[in-house]
Amino acid sequence: MVVIVVILAIGCEYYMKKRKEEAPINNKEIKEESLKKREFTVSETKKLYCEINNRVLDGLEVITLNSNSNEKISHIKTEHLDFLLSRIKFKILKEYDKELKIWTIAVKELNLYGDGYTEISAAQDLIDSVVEYADLYLEKTSLFSKTESTIKQVYMLKILRSINDRALLAKELGLGPEMAGGL
Repeated sequence: MVVIVVILAIGCEYYMKKRKEEAPINNKEIKEESLKKREFTVSETKKLYCEINNRVLDGLEVITLNSNSNEKISHIKTEHLDFLLSRIKFKILKEYDKELKIWTIAVKELNLYGDGYTEISAAQDLIDSVVEYADLYLEKTSLFSKTESTIKQVYMLKILRSINDRALLAKELGLGPEMAGGL
């Protein structure tokens, strides 16, 4: 039995050596060929991360397919995401109740609002509500990703990018610089 194993081992070595002589394997060529694809599995993305990252930095979108969930994840340049998100605008609704003498400012896309005796205090209350909602969103992201619409998730992505700067958040919401003055 030992003889058979030795013969098999020698045979495998001979076969592999012969195959290398006939068609040497070039890892660079394999990488270049595989990088012509736009979609990669998670394991391929891990193996080719640096090359994929360079393609993204060159301005191309690369997609990773999660075969377990059949979801696709896009890798895009941050500058491109900034551009796309800058085109998304919030609809701010302002209303003054003469009877109660209270301002209400609402963000339609987030279904959030703020109240106050002045427009600025209503804007600050709205920003407080947005920050609280964003904190909850971050805490329970996997829940919100399953229950919120895609468009609301995109609006939240825009919010989350400015959540640590109240003046920037006011600007992103479309409240205007006059509302950011008291923040």
